[in-house]
Amino acid sequence: MIKEISLILMRKLMETRRNPIYIFMLLINPVLYLVCFSPLLKGLDLQQFTASDNVLTFFIPGVLTLIASGGMFVGFGTVGELRHGVIERFRVTPIRRFSILAGMVLQNVIVTLASALFLVLLCIPCGFHCHPWGMIVSFILLMLLVTTTASFSHTIAFITKREDKLSPVVHGVYMPLTLLSGMMLPMELAPKWLQILAHGNPMYYVIKASRHLVVGDFADPSIGYAFLFMISVTLLMMWWATRVFNKIIM
Repeated sequence: MIKEISLILMRKLMETRRNPIYIFMLLINPVLYLVCFSPLLKGLDLQQFTASDNVLTFFIPGVLTLIASGGMFVGFGTVGELRHGVIERFRVTPIRRFSILAGMVLQNVIVTLASALFLVLLCIPCGFHCHPWGMIVSFILLMLLVTTTASFSHTIAFITKREDKLSPVVHGVYMPLTLLSGMMLPMELAPKWLQILAHGNPMYYVIKASRHLVVGDFADPSIGYAFLFMISVTLLMMWWATRVFNKIIM
């Protein structure tokens, strides 16, 4: 299984390397969020929502989570592979169906972490201060989030098999998740009913925990809640995705 996953992973990484426009946009989009939105937070009293009044310390965890949530859109590439018969060729091989899914998702995880690391290194000279171990733990949460979102996207792509059907599903799920994540503004500013809805959002837990992790506040209970929620959701999504893959790729 490890060899099968590694073969699928290397194939997907080679595809990424051959697409410089995708790599460029993956790196530049988070920078645009920082340049165009973070200055709007300077007049906000952030210390009542986080352990630091530094704008970047508040905003970077949200942007990193946004990068990880980009796994929601990887299914469009899967639709292309279905159309061109790539998945059809996998059917005649003895490769495990879980290995196909795992290799594809692992590529999404690696690309996401590389993009997140690039952003962190870029922001440190600009005044972003982070706790090293807290940042590492935060990256683990990002790995769980991108595994969840990518598994969901690949699975919906296998079910719909067409971009015009996949697009409304992905955007219909992605938009409320982003708005209820607290990425741009703290959810504490929202009405009570929105705060209640946010507790069913994986991005909300990751952002809330990451804002404490980057300053080294490991005692905050939101960190434990985030891991408990994300591990459960990730395992559930991988289980569902594997069932769909086994049913469709027979």
